[in-house]
Formats: sequence, C-alpha cells, structure tokens
Amino acid sequence: MDGIPEKTVIWTANQDDPHVSSNVTLIFTSDGLILRPAQGEVKSIFDYPEPASSASMLDTGNFVLYNSNLEVIEKIYPRRR
Repeated sequence: MDGIPEKTVIWTANQDDPHVSSNVTLIFTSDGLILRPAQGEVKSIFDYPEPASSASMLDTGNFVLYNSNLEVIEKIYPRRR
C-alpha cells in the first residue's frame, strides 16, 4: 500500500479471496456486482435482493445500494478481523 494517500478507500469484493489483479473491472449492474477481467470469465460477486439504481461508498467502508426511490436496499459492511 506504499504510495496510496492516507484517505483512499480500498474495498474488496471478497475478503476471503481478496486478490484481484489490476486488469479487473468492478461493474455495477441493476442485478448485482460483477468482476470482469481483461481476459477470462466474468464472475458474479453479489446479487441484489431487488433491482438497484445507484450505490454509495461511505467513509465507514460500507457499500450501500439504493433502489430508484433512493431507498436503501442493501448495506455491505466491512468485516473486522
């Protein structure tokens, strides 16, 4: 983590298998979060309980999903170790 500014938020999709190469893109869709590598298979990492229209990364590390009425449909909390 050398060279990363102090207040940069780093979020991992799966803390049990956190390594994601630099050529992978996290994609927010209305149905879920997917990882798309430059080559290889697309991987679904989270399916939403209902369609999502927006998301926020909070300073607390929580990733919050909202429906089209801006109601919270899911909060993904960081796991403390």
